[in-house]
Parts: sequence; structure tokens; C-alpha cells
Amino acid sequence: MKRRVLIDLETTALTPERGEIIRLYARVLNAPYSTFSQLVKPKRTLSKLIQQITEITNEMLRDAPSIEAVMPEFLDFLDGSIVVSNNSTFELGFLKMAIEAMDLQCLQKTSRSICLSEV
Repeated sequence: MKRRVLIDLETTALTPERGEIIRLYARVLNAPYSTFSQLVKPKRTLSKLIQQITEITNEMLRDAPSIEAVMPEFLDFLDGSIVVSNNSTFELGFLKMAIEAMDLQCLQKTSRSICLSEV
């Protein structure tokens, strides 16, 4: 049975054109102790509204790594998995934009190695 991984992102806006990823989370569904969770430092500070919605503060992100530093490790965690999400259009939009901004080869590897579905 192919590994199924649930992903969840926290972001600074509702669209990838306006926002950034501030948290990447993934959990293997048939191995609940196998998780990936990493805060990501955005280029701009968070608004009070985003801090309230996400429960992530600017202080928590102060020493967090950049998306460029975190994404390769996140993609390695997902590699070969069926990726499931509560809102796959939202999640995939942010992931795709972040990957495209970094490295086209990374995007090609990801699209070949994971399948995205919605729960």
C-alpha cells in the first residue's frame, strides 16, 4: 500500500500571489508518529489578524529558516507518497508557487513523485 501523507500549510494570505507559507506540516496517516513540522520565516512581518488565525507570532518566526532552506526537506518527506489535504487547491497553489520560485527541477521531481488528493 502506498504511503499516504496528510499535509497542512499555514500562510500569510488566502492566495499564493499575495501570501507566503509560514508553516509546513505533514503526517503519515498510517504511521502517526512520522511527522514533518517546520515554521518558515516570511519576508514580511505577520499582521495581527494572521497571528490570531494561525496562532503563529512574529516572535516564533524570528529564527525560523527560509522557505528555500525548508522546502527540499519537506519534498523529500513527501517523496513517493499520496498526499492528501483538506483543501488541495489551496495547498498545491502555495507549494507550486514556492517550488517554482526556487527551482524548476524540484517542481518536476515533485510532480512525478507525489499524487495529491483531497479528503
